[in-house]
Amino acid sequence: PTSPVVPPAAPAGPTSPANPNPNPKPSSPDASDAAAAPKPGVMHGAIYKNLDNASVDLVDAVGKPMVIELWATWCGPCRAQRDLMHTLSVEFPDVVFVGVSVDEGGAPVVKRWLANNPARNPANSRVRDLIATPEFRSIVARREKSNSAPQVVYVSRRGEIIDVAVGVQNEKFMRALLTNQLKTAKKN
Repeated sequence: PTSPVVPPAAPAGPTSPANPNPNPKPSSPDASDAAAAPKPGVMHGAIYKNLDNASVDLVDAVGKPMVIELWATWCGPCRAQRDLMHTLSVEFPDVVFVGVSVDEGGAPVVKRWLANNPARNPANSRVRDLIATPEFRSIVARREKSNSAPQVVYVSRRGEIIDVAVGVQNEKFMRALLTNQLKTAKKN
């Protein structure tokens, strides 16, 4: 008679009695999720000031396209661009819109202008009003040397500058560009 074959002891691995849960859920995000999620880019950094003159970053915008308008309270064409920015900010909730003032008087000048021009800053707008810093200006100047206003900075979901356009932008062009940026962001 033959004796029964006894299987070898199972190594302590994912399905052993020492580890009864064969598919444990990691306590931290999966490495593949971390690789897929975009990391903050240069345009997400603390290169801005808010209207209280405190440093701020745009890290909450990581993963979303951004449109940043450089504007000034004294600039007539900037007002037309701001109107378009406010309109598009409501229509494109998955895009972050930022108005960065380049006024030499800084936050006090911008606050006063916004208070006196509420129609240029409607309540339903999602445009974030910030103040340019020398670091911000330096980063934009690497792509566009002009000090003209307005300028519109198109930023990828990874925080990289895609383009800097000088002057008031064509509404149809901006809509098409934003639609394409969102399609690209969803694919990646």
